Amino acid sequence: MMRYDYNCFLTDLLLTLKLALKTTLKMTSSKLQFKAEKMKSINKATLFQLSKELKELNQKSGSQFDRCLTLARVKISKVIVDDNLVDLYEILVVDCEVLHSKIHQLQLSPGDENITKIVRKLMYVNSYVNIKEFKKLVTILAHKYGKDFYEDAINNPDDMNLVKKCQNDNVDQLVESYLKEICDCYKIDLYGETQKNNTTATEDASPIRAQRSEPASELDDLKQRFDALKKK
Repeated sequence: MMRYDYNCFLTDLLLTLKLALKTTLKMTSSKLQFKAEKMKSINKATLFQLSKELKELNQKSGSQFDRCLTLARVKISKVIVDDNLVDLYEILVVDCEVLHSKIHQLQLSPGDENITKIVRKLMYVNSYVNIKEFKKLVTILAHKYGKDFYEDAINNPDDMNLVKKCQNDNVDQLVESYLKEICDCYKIDLYGETQKNNTTATEDASPIRAQRSEPASELDDLKQRFDALKKK
């Protein structure tokens, strides 16, 4: 009788864990997707505003030009950091969906090797993702896999590309490249090298055309350029 009760208890415990994992994985995936899309929209708006500010920069000179350019670089670095976070969120969405589809294997011990790698990845990025659903998921996984496993996962990451995204190691080296791509995409003569040649054309331009918003395709093109830069 005691053995039967223990087996029932163990079965109930496994079912409870399975339900908690399935629910938390789905909630986490949805929240990550929402956050990623929201940040993409914010970054697009930031880049459009930044392109307008950069176009006005060649009308400035001296210390005023330097201050505005420094501010532009600061904004670009923020865009890069946010881009890294968006990339991270999108990676984690896929990982959560994979775990959700293999919930049965996730419950087994020691479990599937690929699943273990994903779990280690989630544990490592925990301190870089400020989403309560994600932190709840990692708490459940840490409880399942144990303290030693968790500490090893955060101290010995497997994916160095993921580490770079989390630690933003590429920000400083990408700022100037992003700046160049923005200027190239929006045809911005940042240092006024062709300003004299284009003065007449600028004065003759239609006011309606000048006030028209940049097409979304240019922002999409810029995103592709940024993605290519990050892969170098």
